[in-house]
Amino acid sequence: MKCPACEKDFVKLSPSDEQCSIECRDRWDEIVEQKEADKIAARQKRLEVKNTRKCPYCKENFVKKHNRQKYCSLKCGRNGSKNKWMKKNAAKVKAYKRKYYYAHREEVLAYQREWKLKKDAKEKVESKNRLLEATGDQGELSQKSPTAE
Repeated sequence: MKCPACEKDFVKLSPSDEQCSIECRDRWDEIVEQKEADKIAARQKRLEVKNTRKCPYCKENFVKKHNRQKYCSLKCGRNGSKNKWMKKNAAKVKAYKRKYYYAHREEVLAYQREWKLKKDAKEKVESKNRLLEATGDQGELSQKSPTAE
């Protein structure tokens, strides 16, 4: 009989002998394991190509983990579903926003005023910094907003 690992002829001493020595048995086991690993890698590569999909929310390519997976991540799935629902129920969303606005009108207006003040203060600081840069003044440019004073 021929040893599959080293291709030498040998005599079987027991019915379970497949290789001529312990070293050949170990070498043969490594060869078989490598062949199996190559098969698995080839199969995974085929599946990866077959299971590649484009996320409808972020437009990134990803490998789907199961057949029903649409989005690349939980975050994209939540945002995509929310956007889909909001487009489908635009009238409901608009009515809810209107109802919320009228129920919390003073809070909303106060928040808008505060936001506008912060925005104006930031623009004032930025314009001052641009003016200092344009004139070439090397004085310290202010990074603080005037509302923090």
